[in-house]
Amino acid sequence: MRLTNYLGKLGTTVLLSFLNKRTAELLKHLNFLEKTTSTRLAKMVINSVGESQFILKKKYREELINTLNKKEAAKLTNEFTKKEIVKPYLYLKKLNIKKNSKEFKIFQDFFEIQEIKETTRKKDIEIYKIKDAHIENEEISPFYPLFKHQIDACAGCLNFLKSENPRAFLHMPTGSGKTRTAINVMCNLLRENSKNFVTIWLANKEELCDQAFLEFEKAWQILGNQKIKVFKHFGGERSNLDKINKYSEDNVAVVFSSLDMMHEDVTRNIGAVLNLSHKIGLVIMDEAHLTIAKTYKTIIELLAAKDKTPILGMSATPGRSYRDVSQDLELKNFYYGNKVSLQIENSKDAIKWLVRNKYLAKAERIKIDYEADLATLFTIPEINDEIERIKSGKDYSKKFRDKISSDNERLELILDLIKSENKTGEKIIVFASSMPNAIAIGDLLNIEGIKAATITSKTDSIIRRQNIDLFKNTNQINILINYDVLTTGFDAPKAKIAIIARPTTSIVLYHQMTGRVARGKKQGGNETCKILTVIDKNLPGYKDLSDSFYFWEDIWDAV
Repeated sequence: MRLTNYLGKLGTTVLLSFLNKRTAELLKHLNFLEKTTSTRLAKMVINSVGESQFILKKKYREELINTLNKKEAAKLTNEFTKKEIVKPYLYLKKLNIKKNSKEFKIFQDFFEIQEIKETTRKKDIEIYKIKDAHIENEEISPFYPLFKHQIDACAGCLNFLKSENPRAFLHMPTGSGKTRTAINVMCNLLRENSKNFVTIWLANKEELCDQAFLEFEKAWQILGNQKIKVFKHFGGERSNLDKINKYSEDNVAVVFSSLDMMHEDVTRNIGAVLNLSHKIGLVIMDEAHLTIAKTYKTIIELLAAKDKTPILGMSATPGRSYRDVSQDLELKNFYYGNKVSLQIENSKDAIKWLVRNKYLAKAERIKIDYEADLATLFTIPEINDEIERIKSGKDYSKKFRDKISSDNERLELILDLIKSENKTGEKIIVFASSMPNAIAIGDLLNIEGIKAATITSKTDSIIRRQNIDLFKNTNQINILINYDVLTTGFDAPKAKIAIIARPTTSIVLYHQMTGRVARGKKQGGNETCKILTVIDKNLPGYKDLSDSFYFWEDIWDAV
């Protein structure tokens, strides 16, 4: 590739300056620089930074321009202007280049940079031929089926939502079909209305909104009884609340919104939110254990302005913390204690029943012990502060996790672990302890020719969706490393191995991470899965969080 050849001219020092600082440190620590070439390092830089950034980011673009010889600089300059330019290098460096502009396209063509396009999704709807209607005693299969335990959960939610206290908390393990069950509840209520009815689906992450949108799109074409307009209010798409309000006067509408975007509306256009709230007939809160967070609770209460507006929360973890019972009680009280859990006939343990019947994968849990030398990483006051923080019910601080992440031996252990599991050929999700570490792990795997991609909150949204799609649907990416993104709302049924390298005292977070590989064979997943957890046993507040589904039952069962 032309871009690789030009970047290879820059030399090791400059190329390292383009990389995540943590990656550069580890390349030196692992002696990669002694056994790699400039071209190989350039490929790694391109993979890590992204091709288009060498056009869009001035610092990168200027270094790229420096690699051109005089003839090449003049030729590129002539693409922009027919005037004679005495100082082509200076001219090129002064250009203001925006994405998808004419100037961007010229640079793209010159350096043979591939354009990244949005992936198009196939409609996931099967068309069935109707069989001979005269055949008697034939079983008729639905196009959008629920399992019996999901049907019972759906009925339980509807009973609460149509009661005097119309709130319900749907508690189902990750991978057991929470979203599909909630969509059925939603469709039931939508079918009963023909105008002045808006359903708002709220989630804290774009992936959750997108997953729910796609599931509803599939479901309503089968379960629906009228045309419904669906509004996207997340990611790069913003809907006008006043237009939704106007449209719903004579129609039924559904809005899938990120909590961040709705918070912006509450802050900047509270009038539109309040106007719309009078037509809202159902609010659904995904990852409902977050409901009582101050900002989120305000949003929900503004949208469900009428006392009798039904609110459905859904989560695999019906609690907020490991130690603060008051938060758990506040969550219970918000939903009036109306929790709907899986009711399995002749079975006291729903998780074991779901595994035995292949709705959930049978998990092999492996603990990878590591003892960090805390004395070299932290001062005594820092450790004491963290102990007090954990006693108050909080998780490890970002500052604390960042210092753990700077331990090179710990990260080397994680890399070896990933490479060992990669030999199985199975899809692997890695939960990194920091953003720099997530990027570094992806970089170091790719330089060794291992198919991996890193996803963080800073990853370009198009690249993020493309890499997720490649991981889920192809063999081009077998390992997905992430930091603070894919703990929720990520549905990749074929993912079979989770490597949890992020230290946490949060029972909620740990359960969410393990749940990413929990989908069973009956739901398009795997018969078994493997969960490898890096155990930092000498960290303050360490707890074994491996069994968390029933942790809050006593609180919800109490009168």
